[in-house]
Amino acid sequence: MCIQWKNDNGERQQRKRNEILQKTYGRENSYGEYVTLVYGNERRVIQKPKNAYPDFLDPDVTILSTNSLPFFTKLLPTIGNGYIATVVKSDTIYRSDLFTGYNVTSHRARIPATSNIELTFVSEKVTSLKYSLDMGRGMYIEEYKGEHFDIQIKMYAHRVLKGVLVTDLTVNTTVNLTVKLQSNPGRASQDLQIVKNSSTNESFSFQAEPKQQEYNSAQNDAYVTYSKVPRDITFKSFTTTSHLFLTVISNDEGSTKDYLYEAYVAFMNGSLETSHTNAWIKSWEEGRIDLTGNIPLARVTYASYYYILSSVLPPDPDILVKPWPFVGLSPGDLAHGALGRDYAGHVFWDQETWMYPPVLMLHSEMGKVILERLEVCPGEKFARYEQHITGDIAFALKQYYMMSNDTDFIQNGRGGELINEIANYWTSRVVYNEQKQLYEIPGVMPPDEFHSPVNNSAYTNVVAKISLLMTKDILPLINMNSTKFEEIGNKMYIPFDESAKFHPEYDGYKLGTIIKQADVILLGFPLMQNLTTEVRKNDLTIYEKVTPGGPAMTWGMFAIGWIELGDMTKAEELFKRQMLNVNKPFNVWSEVPLGLGALNFITGSGGYLQSLIFGYGGFRIREDKLEFNGNLPPNVTCFNITGVDYLQGSLSFSFWDYGMSVKQTKTAKTNLMVVLDFSGEKTLLTVGRTVSYGLVHSDTIYRSDLYNGYKPSHRARIPSMCAVNITKISDSEITDKKYSLDLGRGEVGYIEGNLELLHVKAWEKEWKNGRIDLSGNPDLTKTTYASLYYLMSSMLPPDQYILTSVWPFVGLSPGDLAHGSKGKDYEGHVFWDQETWMYPPLLMLQSEWAKIILNSRIRTLNAAKSIASKGGYKGAMFPWESAFTGFEVCPEDVYSKYEQHINGDIALAVKQYFMMTNDTNFIINDVMPPDEYHAPVNNSVYTNAIAQISLLMTKDILPLINVSTTKFEEIGNKMLIPFIKSKNWHPEYDGYKEGTVVKQADVILLGFPLMLNMSKEVRKNDLLMYEKVWSELPSGNGAVNFITGMGGYLQSLIFGYGGFRMLSDRLEFNANLPPDVTNYNISGLDYFHGSFDFHFWDKGMNITQTKEGNVDFDIVLASSGVRYALTVDKTITFDRQKASICKQLK
Repeated sequence: MCIQWKNDNGERQQRKRNEILQKTYGRENSYGEYVTLVYGNERRVIQKPKNAYPDFLDPDVTILSTNSLPFFTKLLPTIGNGYIATVVKSDTIYRSDLFTGYNVTSHRARIPATSNIELTFVSEKVTSLKYSLDMGRGMYIEEYKGEHFDIQIKMYAHRVLKGVLVTDLTVNTTVNLTVKLQSNPGRASQDLQIVKNSSTNESFSFQAEPKQQEYNSAQNDAYVTYSKVPRDITFKSFTTTSHLFLTVISNDEGSTKDYLYEAYVAFMNGSLETSHTNAWIKSWEEGRIDLTGNIPLARVTYASYYYILSSVLPPDPDILVKPWPFVGLSPGDLAHGALGRDYAGHVFWDQETWMYPPVLMLHSEMGKVILERLEVCPGEKFARYEQHITGDIAFALKQYYMMSNDTDFIQNGRGGELINEIANYWTSRVVYNEQKQLYEIPGVMPPDEFHSPVNNSAYTNVVAKISLLMTKDILPLINMNSTKFEEIGNKMYIPFDESAKFHPEYDGYKLGTIIKQADVILLGFPLMQNLTTEVRKNDLTIYEKVTPGGPAMTWGMFAIGWIELGDMTKAEELFKRQMLNVNKPFNVWSEVPLGLGALNFITGSGGYLQSLIFGYGGFRIREDKLEFNGNLPPNVTCFNITGVDYLQGSLSFSFWDYGMSVKQTKTAKTNLMVVLDFSGEKTLLTVGRTVSYGLVHSDTIYRSDLYNGYKPSHRARIPSMCAVNITKISDSEITDKKYSLDLGRGEVGYIEGNLELLHVKAWEKEWKNGRIDLSGNPDLTKTTYASLYYLMSSMLPPDQYILTSVWPFVGLSPGDLAHGSKGKDYEGHVFWDQETWMYPPLLMLQSEWAKIILNSRIRTLNAAKSIASKGGYKGAMFPWESAFTGFEVCPEDVYSKYEQHINGDIALAVKQYFMMTNDTNFIINDVMPPDEYHAPVNNSVYTNAIAQISLLMTKDILPLINVSTTKFEEIGNKMLIPFIKSKNWHPEYDGYKEGTVVKQADVILLGFPLMLNMSKEVRKNDLLMYEKVWSELPSGNGAVNFITGMGGYLQSLIFGYGGFRMLSDRLEFNANLPPDVTNYNISGLDYFHGSFDFHFWDKGMNITQTKEGNVDFDIVLASSGVRYALTVDKTITFDRQKASICKQLK
């Protein structure tokens, strides 16, 4: 080969141009558009195009970088293209179809890694190193930087030229620079016999054959050509130079030469790297999963797909290697498979059961090539008994047919023949049991390889049944009869224990017997047997207990099961267990945790991807439809699945907290429509159109006072007739779309007319009456408005025009008014959350609304008295969990019996209201602490403190209704408040042990909002002590829309950064600016029927009274004691400091 592209004149021009750029713009711009390309003795200067990173890929997710390589080199990443692959820096290359060893000794044949080229010396000082796996573009990159140079080494298995491994050394330098290189191919291969050697000026070549052919198969040699690597290279100043080193591998000499020539030509015209990266980018464009909000999980997701796709050889009509070289997916990916390690490169049930489904969903053409193999298992009992794999292959074909409706593959691609032969196998394998009048399969090994041989493996019998029954749909396509297969399939025996309501793994299985991995639980998914909720739950619970350390993919299947059952907490626990098998920094999967077992374990990658797609995505492949039911994975805010291949079309799905969208991106074999299960609503899909659904389009309306059920009750669902979706759009092109929630006007979308005007004016009035504005931090401002909006949307404000005969406000539930179905979102019930978390912000900004909350408790006062009387107490005992009637609706006695602090919470709310309003017209009485993990306990410090407040506040309240307070004050003054003097902190209850985990804020509430008098040391100790033992962390799970949390957030602004304190004789404030906020405004704060606006900035503050109260007000500065009189519309400005508004009775 000798194409003369040498151009010394061009190189001199490049140096001159770069030198000018260096002087003019500085070094960062010295990376000119011109580069000298070098292959052997050939050189050419080209103007290299700049390739921007694809917009749809986030490099923070798709590029895994580190400044130091892992100690264990086996955790380095794989580069591969489905035909050849290597672990970077290793001494081994594997070719997909090259094995050695007869029968049970078969394993991948090692080709020395001539692509492994190391940089051993740089003449200038290296100041930084970085090693990266760029999954988006399918390459491994090493970067060496110094004051005057950048060096980059790229390695990749070319995605288009399947037999080519590329090593590209690019040096950009402003000084003369010398580097030294070393080729490290490792020892001679013990698997191959060299047949012939040759060389040219640029390269070495050899032909080798496996030392032992597998199953006396036809000769399958390796033809390898690789570049000569110079010991050192000197680069001239102000140049950018790329040196190409190739390793080319094929199964015949002609293909090797063709690949070498095509790689050489592509490099010299600047397209070698571009064609490779474009192929990877095209793969990601066609199918990917993006997880917004959780970057570590998003990286694991891309890595999982990357390593699987690196081992799959997609169909390519222009491939030079004949015959088609794809053998199958091995658990240890294509870059592993030595004798006795990483499953020797062999193909197992892992391919069809674990790796195939994620490939099928997003890359169906690649899924189509995965289906055949020969038996090479070295363990006789595995090969003889693990026969479920035959059914696994049939099930994979069934999934492919349901997803693609590819009748050509069935009729002409031997798919129908495959199913017929598998069904024939099962007919010869089953035994008819006359007593049961059912067919059985004796002597097998289930997926749980700890037990063999056994009779009637539940899993094996089910996949055999599926194999037989699917013939009904497949065999008529090739003019064959399926009657005999269906008859056997319908009479297949499936082990089941009627008394314990679970599936024994096999006949004679004893509860508690340890198993290896997911087995019986696969009946629920992926086999999708019709199981009751009770049976599905029992199977999951029983087998989780006896699977102590299953391989990585096991936990993904458990997670899918619990998501099916709606237990998201349990699902998350098991979903996260998979992460123990992901090894940083390149997210290499191992079969067992801590990098042990087979590597790179793409079986685990497949199981993990299934837990996303079929677990959190809720996808189910059915004969007549593709089901989905999206949930967000842990800490993910948006879950996007791009390029789901269905009926030869393509679809993209997006799920977020309160909604989802579906977009068809490629025409399918038939028209597709979205059908909503809850309403039956149908929307026709067309290419390029997005159909969106959200909470505003839900199927449910709730009315504040309408409940159903008795202990537990729940909000009664009214079918929503107001949800409207666009189901047909005109042919005119859509140029923009936007979905908005207008917090200011309380609406989604817009209508015209007086009805809207009435609604909008009402909302404008509420925002004028009270709000919080934070300049400089738009995100925090939006959160603040949203928090107030959702609180107020769940309240019924005072309204003289209300038409209902009975005031219908029941109370604020943690899940707001739009949630509360049976078993979810606290079922619309009212707890201490109302008074403790949501009420205080409303009291400060919308005091009339806060009064309604207290009225809701007064409405149920008789019920509270009744509860107290039945418990043997005097006065009123409010229920822990209440609904419309005001009686206890909590189904668990431990809460309803002991969580009595709610009485004090309500009393404190009344006290706060009286201190803020002086509304005399309104004035008219064993435990569980707020930490619900511990009950019953004695002397909960919070409960005792809130009881003390309830008793002592009678001094100010009861004289207004001519009732004596002496007995209440006497008890209140002698109330025990647990305290450990030696350590200066409050134990949560008598006997509390330091370090005991608690659920939520409890003791720390003594400081605020209870404002118990304590030293700074005690307050600090309480905060530090209990922060360490809180158990609840944000996970995106639990109740939505959680207005309890919104109330807590608003309190952190008002009482935290605002420093407001409601005291008996004044309203105190001491403001600080929230993070990144430049101006902090509170408008419409209600105090003694007056209203005030507060404005705080970096150095100062001002206060404006906007409405007269029932007293006159003064501002008192804490630092000086100076008082300033307030009058309406007069603004007073001070340096920002602690101050108070004091009242003077008229």
